[in-house]
Amino acid sequence: MEQKQYYKILGVPRDASAKDIKKAYQLLAKKYNPAKNPGNEEWAEKRKSELVEAYDALINPAIRAQYDAVLAEQTAIVIPAPTTVTASGLPVKPARVRPQQKNKLARTAKDDIDPKVKKELEAKKRRRNTIFTVSGIAVAVTIVALIFYLIVYVLPFQKVVIRVDNESVKIDYLIRRVMMNSQGTTWDTLQAVVNERILSQEVPKVIGDVTPEDVDALMRATAQGDKETLTELEYSDWLRQQLNLSQLNEAQFRELFRVTLLQSRMYSHVAGQVSNMVPQIHLNYIVVKTYEEAEAAKARIDGGEDFAVIAKELSIDTTSAEKGGDVGWTPVELLQSNIKSSIVDLEIGVCSIPIALESSTDTTTVDAASYALVLISEKTEAMEATEDQLQGLRDYAFDQWMLQYQSSKTITFHGINNQYLDSETFSWISYQVDRLRKTIDYGTTDTTDTTDTSAGE
Repeated sequence: MEQKQYYKILGVPRDASAKDIKKAYQLLAKKYNPAKNPGNEEWAEKRKSELVEAYDALINPAIRAQYDAVLAEQTAIVIPAPTTVTASGLPVKPARVRPQQKNKLARTAKDDIDPKVKKELEAKKRRRNTIFTVSGIAVAVTIVALIFYLIVYVLPFQKVVIRVDNESVKIDYLIRRVMMNSQGTTWDTLQAVVNERILSQEVPKVIGDVTPEDVDALMRATAQGDKETLTELEYSDWLRQQLNLSQLNEAQFRELFRVTLLQSRMYSHVAGQVSNMVPQIHLNYIVVKTYEEAEAAKARIDGGEDFAVIAKELSIDTTSAEKGGDVGWTPVELLQSNIKSSIVDLEIGVCSIPIALESSTDTTTVDAASYALVLISEKTEAMEATEDQLQGLRDYAFDQWMLQYQSSKTITFHGINNQYLDSETFSWISYQVDRLRKTIDYGTTDTTDTTDTSAGE
């Protein structure tokens, strides 16, 4: 007779401890309590009686030992399958159980499961599927949100807006520089950044680079200002505040001071080559608003009227008008390019044709676009420049040095959506600058190093 499977009834292994057996019994006794199985009381009572029998047998060490011995003996007995021989005397192999038969047996066992237990298993399966579905949707939404964040808040800021030869400047850096330059336009900042890249590339080739110690000295001098001394704590507070206000990281901030030193030293190098003996002309002019007014004034001068009289009458440049149009001795290099080209062959004492002036020039107080009639009363190939004129000549020489290298560089500007710097890009930059200014918490925000360590890639 086959021994009852007490271990299987309790759902414990054969080497289970008494504690495990007791715990398994208590859990299953609650599960198969007839009161908790309405409609299946008879089935539950049968299962509970099997549990009690199995528990009583296994919880008693003596009975369990006897049961284990019988169980081991039954397991050790091997009953050979009956052998059938054919007419020729060869044995016939026993029939195999087909997979279909195994599946049928498994389905039969599954059908024997308590309907309530089966219902609970199906409910758990549905909950598990629901959890998997919700988790999948959550992952998909997270991925979409991450892609949106990258497209809107990361990738546009990594686009290159300026290239100077092989060096590039990203739009994220330009936004911070525009924010620092509150008095200028975005285009002014673009030009300033381009000039900085040119200085950074070319000045070290001409006069050598500056050292980190030079940069430290300039930064500390700037932080000290008019103070007699500067402590390390004061310098650290100043640096932290500057990084907060500029939103640059420390390497970018130091690069600004490095370029400032390069520009200062290059300016001194170029200015030192400017002579104080330069060609000059004794300049006189009449400035009027329109070309027609300039033509009419020239006709009167050509007709014999005095240049000085007409200058006092018509010129809108009040400074020279009071002197009859007399500007005084002026270095030729300091004249506007269009005036300079117009007087190359102009004879002394002869009135020029109307010349279009650029607004806000060094030689006139007129801000709006206007026209001038020029008359040269004297000229010389070498006259000592005044201190103000010499300063202007030095500035002019440095500007020419910059223009020379600008023309030798491959400089390109790029927009956020195409290869051209368009109005949409300028508007987007302005929006980002305003947004960044609003988010700065002055004096408390700590600058996090999330940008490149230099302007370029």
